[in-house]
Amino acid sequence: MARQVNGKIQIAYGHHRLKALQEIYTPDYQIEVPVKDLSDELMLKIMANENMEEWQSSVAVIDETVRATRKFLLPGTKITGATAKEVSVFLGWPEQRVSASFNRINAIESKQVDKQAVESLPTAKGATAFTSATKGKNLTVAAQRRVAKRIVESENYSPKDVKLEVQQYQL
Repeated sequence: MARQVNGKIQIAYGHHRLKALQEIYTPDYQIEVPVKDLSDELMLKIMANENMEEWQSSVAVIDETVRATRKFLLPGTKITGATAKEVSVFLGWPEQRVSASFNRINAIESKQVDKQAVESLPTAKGATAFTSATKGKNLTVAAQRRVAKRIVESENYSPKDVKLEVQQYQL
């Protein structure tokens, strides 16, 4: 599904499918996409729902959806001024998921935690635990990425295991 804005087509979902089609077919290949009159609010909600169905455990998708929703709800403000409740109500997501995302986003934006390291963890639970365990530890970006890699290799994403891995790295 898509909408037309300033003569251009914006798709609401299916970005990965479109990319796959572009890799398979030549640029002159055409597909049919239903174009509707969709508001910014509806586009954002469609994107969020589709992403959670397809990529539900992706930290990058969760955080980008929260970031985009925050920008939509309060244009021109920083994520730190948002309430998790506003965003969770808008998206229909649990407030705890949004609060954890805010914490990750704030830590990344304040340079306390490396974005690539956080997003390399395959679960939101692991990324949240990593963010919490790493904040204030003065680990370099390279060190954070190495710790995150070790956590992924161990497949231990519980807060206790993640905290232990960060502590062991500091020793």
